[in-house]
Amino acid sequence: MEKVEFNDKNEIITMCSDVGEKVQLVRAIVTKGKSVEIWCKELEHVMVDTCRDFLTKGVQKYAEMKRVDWAKKMTGQCVLNGTQVWWTKESEEAIQTSNLPKYFTKVANQILDLVESVRTKLTRLEKKNISPLIVQGVHERDIIMDLRDQKVASVFEYEWVRQLRFYFEDIDLFSRCMQTNFP
Repeated sequence: MEKVEFNDKNEIITMCSDVGEKVQLVRAIVTKGKSVEIWCKELEHVMVDTCRDFLTKGVQKYAEMKRVDWAKKMTGQCVLNGTQVWWTKESEEAIQTSNLPKYFTKVANQILDLVESVRTKLTRLEKKNISPLIVQGVHERDIIMDLRDQKVASVFEYEWVRQLRFYFEDIDLFSRCMQTNFP
């Protein structure tokens, strides 16, 4: 967070990033009559709640929108984390249903869609969200190709378990690698 925005009651209502992203806080922070230390601590808690809320809604919206359109509307943090949550979910479904070849094609087509989109007129912020997805997508495609070629058939096989995977549980995002959880 680079800066915040206040309303006419001198309450903090929006957090802003250094790249121009703006996110409305889930609740306003009253600053009047409070020391800086008090409202800064409140801001920290509200920022975490806001990020959780935004990520929760973003992960849900991913399934409802075209991926490129979704990436244009979400914040960078939500785009990267939300995409990884869905990649993990879809990869595990493909492994469990023996559909890795079909999923490989889907991931490859998603990369092509992203590349095509960066050739259009995008805002600076949209480019900042979409460009890393291309790199991430190539990495994910390569993992799926390896899993497919090694005929991985279970989410408990080493080749899958060793990957960095992302899960959204309740209101928290977890990353897992091997048998370790990182909140």
